[in-house]
Amino acid sequence: MKIATFEVLRAWVEAFGQGHFKLLIILGDPGLGKSRLAKTVLGQDSRLIEGQTTAFELYRELYRHRDAIFVIDDVDGMYQDKRAVNLLKQLCQSEEVKTISWNTAAKQLEDEGIPKSFSTRTRVVIIANEWQSLNKNLGADTSLTQAQRVEEFKRRTQKSRATFFRVLKELKAGGNSK
Repeated sequence: MKIATFEVLRAWVEAFGQGHFKLLIILGDPGLGKSRLAKTVLGQDSRLIEGQTTAFELYRELYRHRDAIFVIDDVDGMYQDKRAVNLLKQLCQSEEVKTISWNTAAKQLEDEGIPKSFSTRTRVVIIANEWQSLNKNLGADTSLTQAQRVEEFKRRTQKSRATFFRVLKELKAGGNSK
């Protein structure tokens, strides 16, 4: 969905922060204030991952801060690392409780008392400047035709829009829409 105003973007981030969505992907040109907005709105309730990070460090952070909101901001290198993409796929599952796993031998995990698998209610915001940096490694379900993928995208977008506008209407009316 294309968002035309900063106020509408703020409303989406606020709705995410209140728990109405499990995943929010914000794409836009550099310098628009996407990151600043997410940090301001989500504040202390979120864990920020930005700049250079490895898949292994992300796994450790996800374990240490289970159930926190994660804001993954401009970490383009992650999208080119298959292990990081695998973690992102696990993290972005639509289930309320997700299982995050690191299935390679890692003595450091053992030394730190971090299991190879854990459950979390973590929700995630991914912020990037362009979709191309994401979609090369986060490919679509190849069992679907292009037309089926488009229809599935439309269905999910329509459902998200309906939820968003219902929440926005209730928030404006002063109600709790959770």
